[in-house]
Order: sequence, then structure tokens, then C-alpha cells
Amino acid sequence: MATYPLVAHDETDEARAAGRKYLAYTFFGGGVLVLAGTALVFVLAGTTTFGETAAGLASADPTLARAAFAILAAGFGVKAALMPLHSWLPDAMVAPTPVSGLLHAVAVVKSGVFGIARVVLEVFEPELVGELGVGIVLAAVAAFTLTAASIIALRADRLKRRLAYSTVSQLSYIVLGLGLAGPAAVAGVGLDTVVRGGLLHIPAHAFMKLTLFFCAGIIHVETHTDYISEMNGIGKRMPLTMTAFAVAAAGMAGIPLVAGFVSKWFLLVGSVEAGQAVFAVVLVLSGVLNIAYFWPIVYGAFFESHAATDGKPLVEGPLGGYLGRSATADDSEAIADGGEPAPGENARDNEDAESHDNEDADHTHHDHEHDDHHGGSGPGGWDRAGWTGGEGSWLMLGPILAIAAGSIVLGILPYEAAFLELIELVAEGVSA
Repeated sequence: MATYPLVAHDETDEARAAGRKYLAYTFFGGGVLVLAGTALVFVLAGTTTFGETAAGLASADPTLARAAFAILAAGFGVKAALMPLHSWLPDAMVAPTPVSGLLHAVAVVKSGVFGIARVVLEVFEPELVGELGVGIVLAAVAAFTLTAASIIALRADRLKRRLAYSTVSQLSYIVLGLGLAGPAAVAGVGLDTVVRGGLLHIPAHAFMKLTLFFCAGIIHVETHTDYISEMNGIGKRMPLTMTAFAVAAAGMAGIPLVAGFVSKWFLLVGSVEAGQAVFAVVLVLSGVLNIAYFWPIVYGAFFESHAATDGKPLVEGPLGGYLGRSATADDSEAIADGGEPAPGENARDNEDAESHDNEDADHTHHDHEHDDHHGGSGPGGWDRAGWTGGEGSWLMLGPILAIAAGSIVLGILPYEAAFLELIELVAEGVSA
């Protein structure tokens, strides 16, 4: 209820529709399901006190216990953006960038995965989750979500929309670790590891995704650029911003020395230890997809210019590669990050062209160097800002660089950052 006005902040038709959808999904959908699941747990276990419910649920009808788990997982899964309950999250990216950071990195979506963590670890407890067979189902839903969302992100040209689908994918890493807690408890090995990986990805993702959304925000404020296809060479105009973006993107893909590597390493090792190697394969595949949808942004920013671009075969064709295009087709026919539009759709995330034109018309600010230009470098290319902060206000750059540095600290010194030590205490308590 408190965040609804933030989503609808711009008061456009698109923002109001996104706000209504957000409220319908998270409050009337997720909230009602959580309440219903809690009531069913009370009926079955006679209590709703954490740590005391598992004994009652273990002696209850297994079908009803599974139903209670499914209802609670679905209720919290709305906020955790598990497919097919995810569509509110990409639409909510119409909110201002600080709100997007709140929704996608810190508060709302993390309350969803935190709720699932409490259900798995304290309401049902991992051993009962494994005995009921619901953990493997939860892990399978998470594996599907993180893979499908990564594939969808490949075709999103709007930067914040690509980041939104990245959020859908990354949240499922956390849910995957929690789902694997059940099979790991039954197998008697790997429980500590998967719990560490899942829970550590909560702060790891927060550092990295906040960096990415804040980078998208300063790019919009300073250059009015929202589309990846307009960002070639922007590293010349915003070197510090795009360097921070590259660091966070590397962490999202699980590259060593950044926060995402540590949590994904625990998940990878834990899934193998628990005898669920298929999920390790999914994790590796998702890491490759992360590189595929982040690398074109970083490469284009630093190694291309507005006048000279390289082909990106992973994202230009409708099915990848250059399928559907003749070998002699003019390069101008390629549409970045989506191939040719389907009938009745345009190439930019299937957004209505008139809506996009109206959005551009609403801008009242202009780029400092190109007063008549909205989005992209303009006919003269990007001006070089240098590495001393000329690309924008330090009130914006400072937090971006600080949070990006935090993701590196968490990747190199996870114990010193306190998060891993705290999570290990939780994992040890669960095992005990």
C-alpha cells in the first residue's frame, strides 16, 4: 500500500496502469494468499510460531500440508516475481529510478524471497520440505524462471526493462537455493551450502542491482537515453558510470571477485552435493545468458561509436544469429535486441510507438551538449567527459561508485563484510 503511490508517481496512463497492476498482484493476490496459507498452517499445526509449526505439519494430512506450502510459496512468490506471477515487476519499471531500486533490489522483491526463506527454513523446515517433495518443485519453478527471464532480457532494448527481467531471473537464484534445501536435507549433504548460496545472494543482488539501476538513472538524467541501441559509445561521455555498470554486470554473471560469484559458487557446489546436478547445469546456462544480455551494453559503451557498430548475432535475429535475414541484407535492417518486429508490433519491447513519441514529447530538459536532441549521442557523437566526474553530479556518482565498491568487497572479503558470517549462523541453526 505504501509503495503504490511511488509506482504511479508520474501520473501518466502507463504509470497508473502499472500501479494498479502492482497493487492487484502484490496486495490482493500475494497478500490474500499469504493470509490464507497462514490460516491453513494454524489449522493443521495449531500454532503459527516459528520453529513450532513443523511438528504439527509433519503429523497432518500430507496433501493439506503440501497445499499450505503451495499457497504460501505462491503468495510470497508474487513479490519474488516467480513465473507466471512476475508480470507486475517489468511494468513497474515506469517508476522513477530510485523507486525502481527500491522495488527491484532492496525492499519489495526481497520481502518475497525472505518470506519464502522463512516458510522453507522455519515454518516447514528443510527435512519436511524434502519429505513432502515440495522443495524440488519449488526449485524447478525457480530454474524455469531464471532461464526464461534471461532469454526474455536478451530481446529487451529498453535498459530498465532489461534490468527488470534480470531481476526476475536473479531472484530465482535465491528461491532455487531454498528449494534445494529440501532434497539436500533428505540426502544429508549440501544443506548448509545451498542455504548459504541462496541467502547470500540477497545482499549480493542488492548491491549489484542498485548499481545497475542507479546507472540507468544517471544515464537518463544526463543524456535522456533509455534504449540500449542508442548507447553506443556512451562510455566516452560517462566513463565512471559505465565502469560501475560493467562491474555490477560482471557480478550478475557470476564473474569472480564480485559479489555474485560467491553466492552462485555456493549454489553450484551445493546442488552437486545434494545430488541435483541438473540444477548446476541450469546455473551455468543462466550465467552464460547473463553475459549474453549484459556484454552488448558494456561492449557498445566502450568499444563502439554512434557511427560505427559491430553486429551482435546473439540478439539481432528473431531466434538468435541472423536467421530470417538474407546474407546480402542491408545492415540497417537489423534491429538491435529483437530482430524484425512481428506484425502489429514494433521492435522496442513491443511498446506502442505513439506512446514512446508522447513520452519523448514530455521531456522538458535537454542534453547539455545537444539542446534539440532526446536520447542517444546526437549527430555529433558523444562529448568526452573524462574520469574526474564531469559526466554528472557527485550526488549521483558518489552513491553509484560506493555501492559498486561494496559489491567488490562482498566478492573478495565476504566474511569481513559480515553478511556471510551472519548467513552461516542461520545455516548452522537450520542444520541443527
